[in-house]
Amino acid sequence: MGGGGSFPYNNAFRSEIFLDSEPQRILFIDKGSYGSYEDASVKVPFWEKARHSFADTRGGKRYFRSFLCPKGKDRNVSCRACTMQYEENDQRVSTRRMKYFPVISLEWWYKTTNKYGDENFVRPKTPAEKRRLEAEGAEPVFGRHGYIALGNGHFSQLMDIVDTVASQCINCMEPGKKPSKLFPASYSCGACETVLEDLETTSLSGDELKSYPYRKHKCSACGNHDLPVVNHECSACDDPKPAELFDVVLPLAKRGENTSSTIMVPPGEDVTFIDHTELDPQIGILFDGENFNPAIAPMYEALDFEKIFEVELRVDYQDVRVF
Repeated sequence: MGGGGSFPYNNAFRSEIFLDSEPQRILFIDKGSYGSYEDASVKVPFWEKARHSFADTRGGKRYFRSFLCPKGKDRNVSCRACTMQYEENDQRVSTRRMKYFPVISLEWWYKTTNKYGDENFVRPKTPAEKRRLEAEGAEPVFGRHGYIALGNGHFSQLMDIVDTVASQCINCMEPGKKPSKLFPASYSCGACETVLEDLETTSLSGDELKSYPYRKHKCSACGNHDLPVVNHECSACDDPKPAELFDVVLPLAKRGENTSSTIMVPPGEDVTFIDHTELDPQIGILFDGENFNPAIAPMYEALDFEKIFEVELRVDYQDVRVF
């Protein structure tokens, strides 16, 4: 890791891929899964942790730090920020849950290496910035492996995009044509196939239905307690199969500022299936039906978030770097 004296430097930010107003083609990685924050036996495609924020004024200037909670669900682990917020009612501390998705940015980046051996990636926004990076000897590389971090609001916006993706039937997909539309018709028990919730007669609200397939439910018929099976209907075929987040490339952008910002696929940008995505004329197609392009394949791996955030998760990190 980089410098920082006797206490190691927190390099977690170097792996983060930040979204901004310029659309960025993002490929979500379907390799490995992580235990849900609420129930570790439920596997999800993202790593979730509580993140604290500490805002204060020091020397007449704003002082702000953001850092992961080492405690999580383990009440035996000490966390100074938790004590300040929940036991001392210290208004300078706040907490929110963050979800970390392993992804690949399918764009050109310029890579430099500092004196500690840390790699830095820059995506130039202007031709002038590109020329400056090239003049400084930065190495142009296609694709970047890292993570995007989403709070609850941005995660909900991503799920809205995923719902749109999932409304397309990949069994009806043909090159040059849009896939047929499908929709969830019911949720059933994976053990005995008893219908748990029929969407034609449901009394659940829209928000409740959105989270329904991601929560465990107990079957009244057989007692099985697990995630439900989603049963779809297609407008064009009898063998419906919904597209998934991992079947497509999302041209994502973040518009707006701070808490008013929005994660979106901007108007004029198209979501493309991985086997229809042309990366760059000199690189070729992203996925040939069996394998990812050699330029991308080595990056298509899960991330070890415990390793990435190991410094931030130390119980003494807050004493040394925050307070």
